[in-house]
Amino acid sequence: MKRFLKLLPILSIAIFIFFILPKTSFASTFYLSPGGGSVYTGGVTSVQIRLSTGGDAVNGASAYLSYPADKLDVAWVSGGSAFAIEAEKSFGGGIIKVSRGSINPVSGDVNVATIGFKGKSAGSAAVSFIGGSAAPRASDSSDSLNLGGSRGGVYNVVAGGAPAKPAQASSTKASPGNNIAQLLISDIKATASVSSATIAWKTNGEADSVVEYGLEQDKYFLNASDAKLTLDHSLKLENAFLTPGLKLHFRIKSKDAEGHETSSEDQILQLLGYQVKVKVVDEAGNPLSGVEVWLYSEPVKAVTDANGEATFDNVSPGKHLAVVKSGDGDRSTEIEVSADSAPVAASEALPGTASGTAATVKPAAVIKISSAAKQPVTLGVPQQILAVLVITIILAAAGAVVILKRRKKQGSPPNPEPYPKPPAVNNTS
Repeated sequence: MKRFLKLLPILSIAIFIFFILPKTSFASTFYLSPGGGSVYTGGVTSVQIRLSTGGDAVNGASAYLSYPADKLDVAWVSGGSAFAIEAEKSFGGGIIKVSRGSINPVSGDVNVATIGFKGKSAGSAAVSFIGGSAAPRASDSSDSLNLGGSRGGVYNVVAGGAPAKPAQASSTKASPGNNIAQLLISDIKATASVSSATIAWKTNGEADSVVEYGLEQDKYFLNASDAKLTLDHSLKLENAFLTPGLKLHFRIKSKDAEGHETSSEDQILQLLGYQVKVKVVDEAGNPLSGVEVWLYSEPVKAVTDANGEATFDNVSPGKHLAVVKSGDGDRSTEIEVSADSAPVAASEALPGTASGTAATVKPAAVIKISSAAKQPVTLGVPQQILAVLVITIILAAAGAVVILKRRKKQGSPPNPEPYPKPPAVNNTS
């Protein structure tokens, strides 16, 4: 009895860890929607990977699944809107790996991704969540996923195409279908605002919509998507990461139900920013025109107009350095750009980019330089010729000195060997 009492605290801890703790510490679960049904050979059925956070707030989701490769193929995988950052996406050979993240915490019942399953051969096909799946908490990045409580799906693969649908009423427009050999993208348009952008395009067949975007060409870490098949596409890019004046690279992707896939070349988009003016004057305060002004951190050059003002459009908020290039040295000043200091540029939608002209603003800085030194000093043609002649004479003189030293050293006779001394004479008388 005493021994049992000693073991009782250990048993209590074990019961807490194995039966109570998982229910509270691993509250999130994955499930497939729908979790069953028919998948026809040659056809594609959409299945959502959904996450129920169980009251937790998470900032990422990794869904790893297994499926019978002899019964099913994966035609495509598209990301859900809850997690905008794509970290991993691969499928084939019976394994699907999807990892996505979000800057802001996500909670509730959300769509992580959508899978397009294509029937391969008749039979029952079980799709299950496997090890590697996770749902890290936003608070401390610890895993909140209860893998054992996650639910996969069982699908019946049926040979032949899907049964014909009943005829639609005459008021309903029939879908044209995709009797095409190649899916094509056209009419790309981008419209930007201060913190978001809308991308629109067309395809020659009904397809889904995906826009991948980031800060560098071919390095996209955010995306927006819509699984609905359509000919006219439009997606809005919204994220806390997007700030005024930010330059983005993006790429459009579409895929139809038959598996035709296409993507655009890299496109550039700039969100609308603020207009900044820098005024350059001489010692008397008179404006100087034709002076180069540079704005850093991203080097942008502008030249002052008749009012002595250099104008920069779509500038991002924060601290910038304005530098005036002049003959007597550079002059610089720091500028703080914010929503209170300059108005937003007016919107003007252009294909693949967005820019505009801002309202009239007062100069953010006034830099004073000498009127005689407003342009950097440059050598004229006669001065350039003279400089070349001087340099040539100096090099020729230096070469002559080296040659004379070598000749003098080569012409010197070798040191003669000393003559032997005569033997000493012994004079005796």
